[in-house]
Amino acid sequence: MTREKAASQFEFLAEKYRGRRKAIKEFTHTAPDFVFWIYPDGELFDAKDAHKKNVPKGYRHILEDEPDYGGFLRGRVASNCGLNSLLFIVEPKLLL
Repeated sequence: MTREKAASQFEFLAEKYRGRRKAIKEFTHTAPDFVFWIYPDGELFDAKDAHKKNVPKGYRHILEDEPDYGGFLRGRVASNCGLNSLLFIVEPKLLL
């Protein structure tokens, strides 16, 4: 899917969009379909409705390691008229 096509459904995905971070947060936090953590080994953990309230058992300390979260990834899935947008929160240095 091209960026232009995605932006036709999710305006905040347009190449130039003022207030992108705020718009994404508002969209994904208003009524998320799925909130999750991904363990460093790739295992998925259902965080119910909030990352901070639902940390994998024995790993509460990762909340003190912001923004790296001890190697865990966190994300949300949200919908818009049946279309899904998947958001992974990742530090740019982790994408190298």
